[in-house]
Amino acid sequence: MITLSQIQQQMGSFVLDIESLTLHNGLTMLVGENGAGKTTLLELLATVSEVQKKGEIHYEGKSAEGYNLLLVRSRMGYVPSSMELYGSMTVYHQLRYFGELKGIYDDAVIRKLLLEFDLENYAPVKIRKLSSGIVRRIHIAQAMLTNPRFLMLDEPMNGLDAGFRRRTIAYLSHLAQHRTVVAASHELQEWDRSADYVLWLDCGRVAFYGSAREWIQSVPGEVYEGEVSDKELAHIPEASIIARRTNSDGHVVRLFKSGQLNTSFYKVTPSIEDAYYIRKRLQSPRND
Repeated sequence: MITLSQIQQQMGSFVLDIESLTLHNGLTMLVGENGAGKTTLLELLATVSEVQKKGEIHYEGKSAEGYNLLLVRSRMGYVPSSMELYGSMTVYHQLRYFGELKGIYDDAVIRKLLLEFDLENYAPVKIRKLSSGIVRRIHIAQAMLTNPRFLMLDEPMNGLDAGFRRRTIAYLSHLAQHRTVVAASHELQEWDRSADYVLWLDCGRVAFYGSAREWIQSVPGEVYEGEVSDKELAHIPEASIIARRTNSDGHVVRLFKSGQLNTSFYKVTPSIEDAYYIRKRLQSPRND
Protein backbone atom coordinates (compact mmCIF):
# COMPACT_ATOMS: atom_id res chain seq x y z
CA MET A 1 0.00 0.00 0.00
CA ILE A 2 1.21 3.49 -0.88
CA THR A 3 -0.34 6.69 0.46
CA LEU A 4 0.11 10.16 -1.03
CA SER A 5 -0.88 13.45 0.53
CA GLN A 6 -0.57 17.12 -0.44
CA ILE A 7 1.31 16.39 -3.67
CA GLN A 8 1.83 19.46 -5.87
CA GLN A 9 4.44 18.65 -8.48
CA GLN A 10 5.17 21.01 -11.36
CA MET A 11 5.08 19.33 -14.80
CA GLY A 12 5.37 21.76 -17.67
CA SER A 13 2.30 23.99 -17.81
CA PHE A 14 0.37 21.74 -15.39
CA VAL A 15 0.74 20.78 -11.76
CA LEU A 16 0.25 17.24 -10.55
CA ASP A 17 -2.17 17.99 -7.71
CA ILE A 18 -3.13 15.09 -5.43
CA GLU A 19 -4.60 16.03 -2.07
CA SER A 20 -4.98 12.46 -0.79
CA LEU A 21 -4.70 9.04 -2.44
CA THR A 22 -4.14 5.49 -1.19
CA LEU A 23 -2.95 2.91 -3.72
CA HIS A 24 -3.89 -0.58 -2.56
CA ASN A 25 -2.07 -3.83 -3.16
CA GLY A 26 -2.99 -5.22 -6.56
CA LEU A 27 -2.54 -4.15 -10.16
CA THR A 28 -3.58 -0.54 -10.79
CA MET A 29 -4.01 0.66 -14.37
CA LEU A 30 -2.93 4.28 -14.68
CA VAL A 31 -4.86 5.95 -17.51
CA GLY A 32 -4.98 9.43 -18.98
CA GLU A 33 -4.01 11.46 -22.00
CA ASN A 34 -0.45 12.46 -22.81
CA GLY A 35 0.53 15.24 -20.43
CA ALA A 36 -2.00 14.23 -17.78
CA GLY A 37 0.75 13.48 -15.25
CA LYS A 38 1.18 9.70 -15.54
CA THR A 39 4.96 9.69 -15.98
CA THR A 40 5.39 12.40 -13.34
CA LEU A 41 3.42 10.31 -10.85
CA LEU A 42 5.34 7.12 -11.64
CA GLU A 43 8.67 8.91 -11.21
CA LEU A 44 7.53 10.22 -7.83
CA LEU A 45 6.32 6.80 -6.71
CA ALA A 46 9.56 5.18 -7.89
CA THR A 47 11.58 7.83 -5.95
CA VAL A 48 13.24 8.95 -9.21
CA SER A 49 11.95 12.49 -8.54
CA GLU A 50 11.82 14.22 -5.17
CA VAL A 51 8.50 15.39 -3.81
CA GLN A 52 8.19 19.16 -4.03
CA LYS A 53 6.94 21.45 -1.25
CA LYS A 54 5.13 19.78 1.65
CA GLY A 55 3.88 16.64 -0.11
CA GLU A 56 4.43 13.20 1.40
CA ILE A 57 4.47 9.63 0.09
CA HIS A 58 4.47 6.66 2.47
CA TYR A 59 5.23 3.07 1.52
CA GLU A 60 3.51 0.70 3.93
CA GLY A 61 3.75 3.46 6.51
CA LYS A 62 7.36 4.47 5.84
CA SER A 63 8.39 7.69 4.13
CA ALA A 64 11.14 7.73 1.49
CA GLU A 65 13.14 10.39 3.31
CA GLY A 66 16.56 10.18 4.95
CA TYR A 67 17.65 6.67 5.89
CA ASN A 68 14.31 5.27 4.77
CA LEU A 69 15.08 6.13 1.14
CA LEU A 70 17.50 3.21 0.76
CA LEU A 71 15.00 0.88 2.41
CA VAL A 72 12.17 1.94 0.10
CA ARG A 73 14.38 1.70 -2.98
CA SER A 74 15.48 -1.79 -2.00
CA ARG A 75 11.81 -2.78 -2.26
CA MET A 76 11.15 -0.84 -5.48
CA GLY A 77 11.09 -1.94 -9.13
CA TYR A 78 10.79 0.61 -11.92
CA VAL A 79 10.40 0.31 -15.69
CA PRO A 80 10.55 3.72 -17.39
CA SER A 81 9.10 4.25 -20.86
CA SER A 82 12.63 4.28 -22.28
CA MET A 83 15.92 3.17 -20.78
CA GLU A 84 19.53 3.21 -21.96
CA LEU A 85 21.44 -0.07 -21.79
CA TYR A 86 25.11 -0.77 -22.51
CA GLY A 87 25.25 -2.01 -26.10
CA SER A 88 28.65 -3.65 -25.61
CA MET A 89 27.42 -5.74 -22.66
CA THR A 90 25.85 -9.16 -23.00
CA VAL A 91 22.36 -9.72 -21.64
CA TYR A 92 23.77 -11.74 -18.73
CA HIS A 93 26.36 -9.11 -17.79
CA GLN A 94 23.82 -6.27 -18.11
CA LEU A 95 21.50 -7.95 -15.61
CA ARG A 96 24.47 -8.85 -13.44
CA TYR A 97 25.56 -5.19 -13.47
CA PHE A 98 22.07 -3.98 -12.51
CA GLY A 99 21.98 -6.61 -9.78
CA GLU A 100 25.25 -5.44 -8.24
CA LEU A 101 24.00 -1.85 -8.26
CA LYS A 102 21.04 -3.06 -6.22
CA GLY A 103 23.13 -5.24 -3.89
CA ILE A 104 22.22 -8.53 -5.58
CA TYR A 105 25.24 -10.84 -6.00
CA ASP A 106 23.49 -14.22 -6.13
CA ASP A 107 23.91 -15.62 -9.65
CA ALA A 108 20.81 -17.77 -9.13
CA VAL A 109 18.67 -14.61 -9.14
CA ILE A 110 20.04 -13.62 -12.56
CA ARG A 111 19.55 -17.12 -13.96
CA LYS A 112 15.99 -17.24 -12.68
CA LEU A 113 15.10 -13.96 -14.41
CA LEU A 114 16.74 -15.11 -17.66
CA LEU A 115 14.47 -18.16 -17.52
CA GLU A 116 11.29 -16.28 -16.57
CA PHE A 117 11.67 -13.75 -19.39
CA ASP A 118 12.87 -16.22 -22.06
CA LEU A 119 16.28 -14.59 -22.17
CA GLU A 120 18.42 -17.71 -21.65
CA ASN A 121 19.32 -18.04 -25.34
CA TYR A 122 20.26 -14.36 -25.44
CA ALA A 123 22.41 -14.40 -22.29
CA PRO A 124 25.76 -14.36 -24.21
CA VAL A 125 24.50 -11.92 -26.90
CA LYS A 126 25.51 -8.26 -26.83
CA ILE A 127 22.68 -5.76 -26.27
CA ARG A 128 23.34 -3.86 -29.52
CA LYS A 129 22.49 -6.97 -31.55
CA LEU A 130 19.03 -7.43 -30.03
CA SER A 131 15.59 -6.38 -31.22
CA SER A 132 13.63 -3.72 -29.33
CA GLY A 133 11.29 -6.41 -28.00
CA ILE A 134 14.12 -8.41 -26.42
CA VAL A 135 15.60 -5.21 -24.97
CA ARG A 136 12.21 -4.41 -23.43
CA ARG A 137 12.21 -7.80 -21.73
CA ILE A 138 15.53 -6.84 -20.13
CA HIS A 139 13.99 -3.57 -18.94
CA ILE A 140 11.22 -5.49 -17.17
CA ALA A 141 13.54 -8.22 -15.86
CA GLN A 142 15.88 -5.72 -14.16
CA ALA A 143 12.93 -4.30 -12.23
CA MET A 144 12.35 -7.75 -10.69
CA LEU A 145 15.89 -8.19 -9.35
CA THR A 146 14.99 -7.30 -5.77
CA ASN A 147 11.64 -9.15 -5.75
CA PRO A 148 10.02 -5.72 -5.26
CA ARG A 149 7.12 -4.90 -2.97
CA PHE A 150 6.35 -1.87 -5.15
CA LEU A 151 6.52 -1.95 -8.93
CA MET A 152 6.05 1.05 -11.26
CA LEU A 153 5.79 0.50 -15.02
CA ASP A 154 5.55 3.17 -17.72
CA GLU A 155 4.25 1.66 -21.00
CA PRO A 156 5.89 -1.69 -20.18
CA MET A 157 4.53 -3.52 -23.25
CA ASN A 158 6.21 -1.24 -25.80
CA GLY A 159 7.99 -3.35 -28.42
CA LEU A 160 6.81 -6.74 -27.12
CA ASP A 161 5.08 -9.18 -29.47
CA ALA A 162 1.48 -10.19 -28.79
CA GLY A 163 2.33 -13.53 -27.18
CA PHE A 164 4.85 -12.11 -24.76
CA ARG A 165 2.56 -9.18 -23.96
CA ARG A 166 -0.09 -11.64 -22.75
CA ARG A 167 2.47 -13.64 -20.82
CA THR A 168 3.94 -10.54 -19.16
CA ILE A 169 0.54 -9.19 -18.14
CA ALA A 170 -0.34 -12.57 -16.59
CA TYR A 171 3.01 -12.52 -14.76
CA LEU A 172 2.40 -9.01 -13.42
CA SER A 173 -1.16 -9.86 -12.40
CA HIS A 174 0.09 -12.82 -10.36
CA LEU A 175 2.90 -10.73 -8.88
CA ALA A 176 0.44 -8.02 -7.81
CA GLN A 177 -1.55 -10.30 -5.52
CA HIS A 178 0.64 -9.30 -2.58
CA ARG A 179 2.31 -6.17 -3.95
CA THR A 180 1.48 -2.66 -5.14
CA VAL A 181 1.88 -2.58 -8.91
CA VAL A 182 1.05 0.52 -11.00
CA ALA A 183 1.19 0.32 -14.80
CA ALA A 184 0.57 3.10 -17.33
CA SER A 185 -0.54 1.97 -20.78
CA HIS A 186 -2.37 3.34 -23.80
CA GLU A 187 -3.40 -0.19 -24.84
CA LEU A 188 -6.02 -0.79 -22.16
CA GLN A 189 -7.91 -3.63 -23.82
CA GLU A 190 -5.22 -6.22 -23.15
CA TRP A 191 -5.25 -5.46 -19.39
CA ASP A 192 -9.02 -5.91 -19.10
CA ARG A 193 -9.01 -9.19 -17.17
CA SER A 194 -5.97 -8.43 -15.04
CA ALA A 195 -6.45 -4.95 -13.57
CA ASP A 196 -7.66 -4.73 -9.97
CA TYR A 197 -7.93 -0.93 -9.87
CA VAL A 198 -8.08 2.00 -12.27
CA LEU A 199 -6.51 5.40 -11.59
CA TRP A 200 -7.51 8.11 -14.07
CA LEU A 201 -5.42 11.28 -14.15
CA ASP A 202 -6.86 14.25 -16.01
CA CYS A 203 -4.86 17.48 -16.29
CA GLY A 204 -2.81 16.55 -13.24
CA ARG A 205 -5.74 15.64 -10.99
CA VAL A 206 -7.28 12.35 -9.92
CA ALA A 207 -10.52 12.04 -11.87
CA PHE A 208 -11.20 8.48 -10.66
CA TYR A 209 -9.65 5.85 -8.41
CA GLY A 210 -11.44 2.65 -7.57
CA SER A 211 -11.81 -1.01 -8.45
CA ALA A 212 -11.87 -2.06 -12.08
CA ARG A 213 -15.41 -3.38 -11.52
CA GLU A 214 -16.57 0.00 -10.18
CA TRP A 215 -14.87 1.76 -13.12
CA ILE A 216 -16.88 -0.37 -15.55
CA GLN A 217 -20.20 -0.55 -13.69
CA SER A 218 -20.39 3.19 -13.08
CA VAL A 219 -19.72 4.16 -16.69
CA PRO A 220 -22.37 6.70 -17.83
CA GLY A 221 -23.55 4.96 -20.99
CA GLU A 222 -24.22 1.67 -22.73
CA VAL A 223 -22.00 -0.15 -25.20
CA TYR A 224 -23.18 -2.06 -28.26
CA GLU A 225 -21.45 -4.18 -30.86
CA GLY A 226 -22.63 -5.27 -34.28
CA GLU A 227 -21.88 -5.62 -37.97
CA VAL A 228 -22.59 -2.86 -40.48
CA SER A 229 -22.09 -2.28 -44.17
CA ASP A 230 -20.04 0.57 -45.63
CA LYS A 231 -23.24 2.54 -46.15
CA GLU A 232 -24.49 1.98 -42.57
CA LEU A 233 -21.08 2.86 -41.15
CA ALA A 234 -21.16 6.21 -42.95
CA HIS A 235 -24.32 7.16 -41.02
CA ILE A 236 -22.93 6.41 -37.55
CA PRO A 237 -21.53 9.55 -35.84
CA GLU A 238 -17.77 9.21 -35.50
CA ALA A 239 -17.93 10.36 -31.88
CA SER A 240 -20.09 7.32 -31.02
CA ILE A 241 -17.60 4.77 -32.37
CA ILE A 242 -15.32 3.29 -29.74
CA ALA A 243 -13.60 0.79 -32.02
CA ARG A 244 -14.08 -0.90 -35.37
CA ARG A 245 -12.50 -3.60 -37.44
CA THR A 246 -13.10 -4.75 -41.00
CA ASN A 247 -14.00 -8.30 -41.99
CA SER A 248 -15.14 -10.00 -45.21
CA ASP A 249 -18.77 -8.95 -44.67
CA GLY A 250 -18.22 -5.31 -43.75
CA HIS A 251 -17.32 -3.78 -40.39
CA VAL A 252 -17.64 -4.88 -36.75
CA VAL A 253 -18.34 -1.73 -34.76
CA ARG A 254 -18.29 -1.08 -31.03
CA LEU A 255 -20.15 2.08 -30.05
CA PHE A 256 -22.18 3.99 -27.50
CA LYS A 257 -24.98 6.60 -27.66
CA SER A 258 -25.80 5.03 -30.99
CA GLY A 259 -29.34 6.13 -31.83
CA GLN A 260 -30.96 3.71 -34.24
CA LEU A 261 -29.25 0.33 -34.51
CA ASN A 262 -29.75 -2.46 -37.00
CA THR A 263 -30.74 -5.88 -35.72
CA SER A 264 -27.17 -7.17 -35.64
CA PHE A 265 -26.25 -4.95 -32.68
CA TYR A 266 -26.30 -6.35 -29.15
CA LYS A 267 -25.52 -4.84 -25.78
CA VAL A 268 -22.13 -5.80 -24.30
CA THR A 269 -20.38 -5.27 -20.98
CA PRO A 270 -18.03 -2.29 -21.28
CA SER A 271 -14.31 -2.96 -21.11
CA ILE A 272 -11.83 -0.79 -19.21
CA GLU A 273 -10.99 0.92 -22.50
CA ASP A 274 -14.68 1.45 -23.35
CA ALA A 275 -15.27 3.08 -19.97
CA TYR A 276 -12.29 5.39 -20.45
CA TYR A 277 -13.43 6.41 -23.93
CA ILE A 278 -16.98 7.15 -22.76
CA ARG A 279 -15.84 9.19 -19.77
CA LYS A 280 -13.54 11.25 -21.96
CA ARG A 281 -16.34 11.93 -24.43
CA LEU A 282 -18.84 12.90 -21.74
CA GLN A 283 -16.62 14.93 -19.45
CA SER A 284 -17.19 18.66 -19.01
CA PRO A 285 -16.42 21.07 -21.87
CA ARG A 286 -13.34 22.47 -20.12
CA ASN A 287 -11.44 19.29 -21.00
CA ASP A 288 -12.64 18.94 -24.60
